[in-house]
Amino acid sequence: QTNWRRTAADVPRPSRTRKEVFLMKVTRPLEPEPRFRAPCGVFCPTCFLYMGNHDDPARLPHASVVLGVPEEDLRYEGCGSPRTAARCASCAVRRCAEERGVDSCADCPEFPCSLLRDAQEKSPQLREAEASLHVRRKQGFSGWFLRTQEEFRCPHCGTLNSVYDLWCRSCGASPSCPFAARNGEEALAFWKNRPSDFPRP
Repeated sequence: QTNWRRTAADVPRPSRTRKEVFLMKVTRPLEPEPRFRAPCGVFCPTCFLYMGNHDDPARLPHASVVLGVPEEDLRYEGCGSPRTAARCASCAVRRCAEERGVDSCADCPEFPCSLLRDAQEKSPQLREAEASLHVRRKQGFSGWFLRTQEEFRCPHCGTLNSVYDLWCRSCGASPSCPFAARNGEEALAFWKNRPSDFPRP
């Protein structure tokens, strides 16, 4: 007599496609970790280099061309990690925070300062740094982190995107996230006169 009862472990499962694996990675909730403690208020998991090192490796060759830096110098785990890209390790805002012994610019008695505002003007992903750091000062790192990641999630599929992703990297929706909706024009200006093969769906 055939035994027709099977446990869930007995049922064969089809292997996940690359797209499914990618979606699992980019839609999962992130936890506030020390390696994401950027003093300037940037949200490290949405950094172009972080994404290239973790779930979207096609970004690194492109970033290497744009920045004029070898790929091996673009390894990045977050601004609070010892393993950070050379250009991030020499960041003036990061160096200033270290010299003053503060966790972030929000903890500095001179916040906001001209150094932070200058960085904010130059980088689209820092466009809202000052306002973001005010939230971090009030809510602490963990509260700020959980709130800020929603600013970078696609409202349609939940994928985490960067400000440079004008189209969601999973579903193609535009704008890709609330932050990009507010700062997409600055991101476009940033990439002007740079290689035109910017990754998009």
